[in-house]
Amino acid sequence: MKNNTQNIYVLLWIVITLSSCTEKQDKAVQSTISLKEVQGETSHDELFEIVDCTPMEASSTSLMGDIDKMQVYQNKYYILDKITTKKVFVFNFDGSFSHSIGSIGSGPGEYINIQDFTIDKENEQIVLLTTPSLVYIYDMAGSFLHSKKIGDPLFWSICSSPEGFVCSTNEKIFTEEGNTFQLFSFDKEFNLKGKNISLPPEQIAFLPFITNPLIDTKKEIAYFDNFTSTLSLFPYNAIQEIQSFHFELNDAVPGEAWSNPQLFINNQRNYSFFLEAYVIESTLWAFIVNKGKIAFLKFNTETGEKVFNDYQDYFPKILTYDDGYFYSSLSPTSILEGEDRQYPLNPSAIHPLEEDGNMVIVKYKLK
Repeated sequence: MKNNTQNIYVLLWIVITLSSCTEKQDKAVQSTISLKEVQGETSHDELFEIVDCTPMEASSTSLMGDIDKMQVYQNKYYILDKITTKKVFVFNFDGSFSHSIGSIGSGPGEYINIQDFTIDKENEQIVLLTTPSLVYIYDMAGSFLHSKKIGDPLFWSICSSPEGFVCSTNEKIFTEEGNTFQLFSFDKEFNLKGKNISLPPEQIAFLPFITNPLIDTKKEIAYFDNFTSTLSLFPYNAIQEIQSFHFELNDAVPGEAWSNPQLFINNQRNYSFFLEAYVIESTLWAFIVNKGKIAFLKFNTETGEKVFNDYQDYFPKILTYDDGYFYSSLSPTSILEGEDRQYPLNPSAIHPLEEDGNMVIVKYKLK
């Protein structure tokens, strides 16, 4: 009897120990990085080298508004215009128009609104994230395949990975109990796999300022929470194993200001907040409003090394990074009237720069 009792205690100790270890593995590992004082000054030309610019073909079928998101795949630009035309445009590297994907309407393959898109490279498909939390699946040529409702929360961003998909609510939702999270992971058939990062108590009144809150860095998923100034990194198949970096800003925007647009507008020159953020090869590149001034941040997530400087120049919108280059966009007017900076025309571009032309893709190299 004594031996049996001892065995029971040993088993209980093992179970408790293993449970404790499991909990530790699931918890986020968070680091805090102070951005209280700038270290110096940085200019555009110290950071970026303009390689070339490529005007996109402008026709009745290819004319778009602003570029909200872009991905580079198989020598083509996949461009989302979610405000004006609400579809994805596909252009060749020389700027010639290939085809478009998706359209507004009530028929098969048509939707009311579009929030985001991603390329499922493993299945060679385009996935459009539409309202309310529906995904529309197309082949690479733009033919509609099927759609699926993927949940009750309102998703604003989507990212594909070799293991499936991740969607984010970007904090901008009211949800029922059980769905009070920012990140949701799915397999390749959009079956729910996991959730992480709880929503804050405040209802956020803004969409993120940064272009890409959710990206595949080619080795893991990166999610930047604009409203808490926190970068989260996690493996493709383990949304619970988050490593996060919280950036402490001078006079960060309080929660009540994110919930009250008028309060934010009245006091924005007194606040500090991120305007752009993108992870490139384990390094966060970011631009920050620092109490009415612009600052540049370069932070290595592996070594902790950082550069935090004042920045007094135009900063490019970071659309995507691919094969050693990052891409941005400008209107043709901005380039033609920009006397202080040269934008060499892509030698293979089939269209000249014209004032009333389509948007222009600008290719950069990091210094």
